[in-house]
Amino acid sequence: MFVKPEGGWVDMTETAKLTPADRRSFSGYGVSVVVSGKTAVVGSPYRSRRSFGEAGGAYVFTEPSGGWRDMTSSTVVTGSDARYEADFGTALAMTGNLVVVGAPGHPATFVFGHP
Repeated sequence: MFVKPEGGWVDMTETAKLTPADRRSFSGYGVSVVVSGKTAVVGSPYRSRRSFGEAGGAYVFTEPSGGWRDMTSSTVVTGSDARYEADFGTALAMTGNLVVVGAPGHPATFVFGHP
């Protein structure tokens, strides 16, 4: 996560690193990212879920009151009917309190509301 400094964009390091609480190899974490307001959602389309390989998931992060900082998220949204190679989280969009997640291997699009 990079936050634009008051002096503008210059050589800098990241403001915060967002990581999944359940790190998994070859999950595709970060293939898609969307940020709106104080919410960031990171797609992980190859994340396995139970016996469903590559069912996918999307991790939700909320900016803390002191600003973005290194953090992990255990909040993962998934398709209610996850299946093998659904690739949930390949595409993300967010507007207002809605998050839209694409799963091209399903094929389906899922809509979630957040506070």
